[in-house]
Amino acid sequence: MKTIIEKTVEGFENAIISENEESWFVDLRTGLGEAEYPKCDYTLDQAIEDQINWKME
Repeated sequence: MKTIIEKTVEGFENAIISENEESWFVDLRTGLGEAEYPKCDYTLDQAIEDQINWKME
């Protein structure tokens, strides 16, 4: 079960950030969809930063 995290992401005011026991879920509402980041590999801030910096090749 995912829990929504109340976190503001500058420049992405409609972002939806959530978590479960194992992962962070980041959806910046840009059309890319939701990305999953394992908590063992990413902090919440790292997950958000990675999604912000993701670019389509």
